[in-house]
Amino acid sequence: MEHCERGLALAREKRITFWVPRIEANLAIARLRLGQLDVGPALERAARYCRQNSEGHQLVRCLEGLAELALARGDADACLAFAGELLSLVEPAGLRELAAQARRWRGEALLSQRQHPAAEQELRRAAAVADEIGRVRLASDVRAALARL
Repeated sequence: MEHCERGLALAREKRITFWVPRIEANLAIARLRLGQLDVGPALERAARYCRQNSEGHQLVRCLEGLAELALARGDADACLAFAGELLSLVEPAGLRELAAQARRWRGEALLSQRQHPAAEQELRRAAAVADEIGRVRLASDVRAALARL
């Protein structure tokens, strides 16, 4: 988290804005994973900036964070919406890891809604890609969700 905070300070000092939304999203996700659920405004602000400036590459990280936050708050519908938007941006571009991550969040949200067949389908697709491209952490997270299924 310290590196993100220093990066943000340096970017603002030097007036280099390109990476700011991604760094803000990374910082928010780190805080979220420490149990801090008050990161919504930072993620929303970063996502809004990305949309206004057509920075789709940066937006995907914001959407990942927003999906994870929505799920942590128990809002499966919002998680599905953010994960769906993420999937619609990355799948046509062939960004398989990000598509697998979006499917993971979709699967998690569907699981929380007790839509087991749909959840299993999303999670199995995410696991297959994670295994194929060697993303061990993602594969582990997806397998944990499948075990809860």
